[in-house]
Amino acid sequence: MSRPGGVVSPPGTWPEVNDRVRVRLELPPHQGGDEIDLRTRVEDVHDGLLVVAAPTFAGDLHVAQEGLPVTLSWATARGQCLQAFVLTTVVRRSVPCWELHPAGEVVHEQRRRFVRVPVIGLGRLSAVPAPADAPAGTSADAPAPGDPHVPAARGAGGPGGLQSDGSAADGSGESGDAEETSLATALVDLSEGGACVRSRAASWLAAGRRVVLTFEVDGGTVEQLTDVLRVTRSDGPSALDTTEQRFDAVLSFVEPVSAADRVRRHVMKIQIENRRRGER
Repeated sequence: MSRPGGVVSPPGTWPEVNDRVRVRLELPPHQGGDEIDLRTRVEDVHDGLLVVAAPTFAGDLHVAQEGLPVTLSWATARGQCLQAFVLTTVVRRSVPCWELHPAGEVVHEQRRRFVRVPVIGLGRLSAVPAPADAPAGTSADAPAPGDPHVPAARGAGGPGGLQSDGSAADGSGESGDAEETSLATALVDLSEGGACVRSRAASWLAAGRRVVLTFEVDGGTVEQLTDVLRVTRSDGPSALDTTEQRFDAVLSFVEPVSAADRVRRHVMKIQIENRRRGER
């Protein structure tokens, strides 16, 4: 089989022989189509190939064929590394091995970008208008915070003009307003790359929608464009004064993150405090 082309990171950035690594791959549809994560180790590095001990799993003899795309991950002093590979050869011997050819660059995954820390505070979600011809639940293409077409929370008294009860200072977003385009929220957790917030339901708050999250962190107000990844019912506590059913919305920050340094400092501060208390 011909090896995949393309510019890839040099083998010097790879794990060493006997290092523990993880292999992630997707099962074919007839086996459920699930993504599985398997532990293994590096057996050899030669001729631009990374050789790992063949991981075992149900159906491995049929799945492990030439051309199978996999993702390898391993730990380094800088954090977790990821790289895409293609299985080129299955070596049958006393220790069956997979010869993997790189199919992409090594990516350093920053843990704080994905690991969330609990936070307490109020915020506000503002809907970004969807194009007139877009299907329901979709939103406009990435307007920047401050765009005149992005509804901004108004008034004073807290993040996005929030009063102590989480309502807008100008009265917008009150319950029963059919035209509301913003919601008071309670922050649940935060990372460098996103947040989880708790709020009432709104027709525009759905997976795939683009919204602006306004909140305070590290002594300043943040207005950040986000994508809604999912919305689920919540039974958790909330600082919001409402008897209505609450929902948790998981948000992914859209680059660039204007307050990235402040968010990063806040996340690191909470992580350090948690370690001192023996929490992770």
